[in-house]
Amino acid sequence: MPISNEQWKVLEESWTIFSTLKFSYEGRVLIVQSARASKTQALFKPAVFIDGFIRQQNGIPSHKEYDPFVIKVWWNKPIKTCVFSKQQIALMQAKCRSARQKKELSEWLAKFPELRTDFYTPYYPSIKALIRQFKKLEGIEVVEI
Repeated sequence: MPISNEQWKVLEESWTIFSTLKFSYEGRVLIVQSARASKTQALFKPAVFIDGFIRQQNGIPSHKEYDPFVIKVWWNKPIKTCVFSKQQIALMQAKCRSARQKKELSEWLAKFPELRTDFYTPYYPSIKALIRQFKKLEGIEVVEI
């Protein structure tokens, strides 16, 4: 039975850092609890445990233990990396004296595109973000509140 909008609203309003929500989706148990995303942060965030575990390597597409199921239930956190920072590019452009040098520099910099890596994390920034993503899942059921 699909979860109604009123039930999603109740789940969102009843959420505290001591709450535990259990969902069932595609034969797997999803447990949502508050957890610290890192040792340096005192902030607790909603975390999605798949079958009772969080395995960070499951969220890295290039890892051998990658699990495609996490795309549906974990937070997508794209990471962009550049070969040169904006300050370095500005410094290189400032050193160019002629238009020809600037053109050659821009052609050379075009060889180094932005590298983008998608990485999925079980930690959501807020319960609202988690509920927005879970609403899109067809067939998700609440097991326990």
